[in-house]
Amino acid sequence: MIRKSATGVIVALAVIWGGGTWYTGTQIQPGVEKFIKDFNDAKKKGEHAYDMTLSYQNFDKGFFNSRFQMQMTFDNGAPDLNIKPGQKVVFDVDVEHGPLPITMLMHGNVIPALAAAKVNLVNNELTQPLFIAAKNKSPVEATLRFAFGGSFSTTLDVAPAEYGKFSFGEGQFTFNGDGSSLSNLDIEGKVEDIVLQLSPMNKVTAKSFTIDSLARLEEKKFPVGESESKFNQINIINHGEDVAQIDAFVAKTMLDRVKDKDYINVNLTYELDKLTKGNQQLGSGEWSLIAESIDPSAVRQFIIQYNIAMQKQLAAHPELANDEVALQEVNAALFKEYLPLLQKSEPTIKQPVKWKNALGELNANLDISIADPAKSSSSTNKDIKSLNFDVKLPLNVATETAKQLNLSEGMDAEKAQKRVMLPTY
Repeated sequence: MIRKSATGVIVALAVIWGGGTWYTGTQIQPGVEKFIKDFNDAKKKGEHAYDMTLSYQNFDKGFFNSRFQMQMTFDNGAPDLNIKPGQKVVFDVDVEHGPLPITMLMHGNVIPALAAAKVNLVNNELTQPLFIAAKNKSPVEATLRFAFGGSFSTTLDVAPAEYGKFSFGEGQFTFNGDGSSLSNLDIEGKVEDIVLQLSPMNKVTAKSFTIDSLARLEEKKFPVGESESKFNQINIINHGEDVAQIDAFVAKTMLDRVKDKDYINVNLTYELDKLTKGNQQLGSGEWSLIAESIDPSAVRQFIIQYNIAMQKQLAAHPELANDEVALQEVNAALFKEYLPLLQKSEPTIKQPVKWKNALGELNANLDISIADPAKSSSSTNKDIKSLNFDVKLPLNVATETAKQLNLSEGMDAEKAQKRVMLPTY
């Protein structure tokens, strides 16, 4: 009796799994078609920087797997990326149907999922340089998992590669989101052994690059969150010798919603942590660009109108693709034309700078209050309401920095001190 009951349970589970696998398999193609439709609809609205069309082909639906190719076509090319009209980026996609994708089961993951997928870049005319740089290996491979509730997770494996004067070791990035929205993302990643060859005798190396980002979209239109990108243990090398070291170079981004308003504040900060030259520690620095009261709807409209206008210019004047100066002039003209969209919220721009060493800290700050040209009553400048510039420069901090620079050049301590002494009256 027990054996019959156990057999019945196994058969029941098999039927449930098989039925679930069949059902989730029927959802793959409609889901792909909806994703493509949404992407192409966004193109029609001018939300893409380039005129791109997404499509799929060779859809092969099996019981446990579905396979197809996803391709993105640059209809009018991308001159600044050296992409010709009609060239494509193609991906091979292999989807394992839920509720228990085979690969996940093999790795001991028994949590039900809608599907799991492997995505590989196809080697073609456009992507061939990437494969050559990765020594004929696939430059990137992605593993995706889609949950029934709409959340997703992606692991992106990056192969070591050498692109001319720039090279790096292996890396991995993870993306986790909810609601299948790319605007609600948690990103973590790391790439090892980065080298930038400036000349035959000069190069910059970093032990690793890391990124940690968490962002979300409030009320479907207010982007908020923070991210941190960091190059760790940087060395500047000349003729095989270390000229300078930096513990870390960090780029931080913070987006906060302004209380009781439909605006956001944006803070971009760059940090230089512990600059050392020779055997002298010169200090650490920080520079920020802060934009307060930015209207995200206006930014979105600015991008859309700018993209549409630029695509029209490139279509009407294909020669711009080969004339960098003329292209920059068109960029500047379009930026000036649509800039008033960003000025309507009358944002404030701040640029604080600071440098600190063992003796203290110097500070400088530039504040600019932007005016809405349509409301400005100024007869001289309708773009700026006010401008303030402050500097705090402690003499001991400045002289200590100058002395350390002299010491790092090999000067003895007494001479280095005399070189920075201020005259007395």
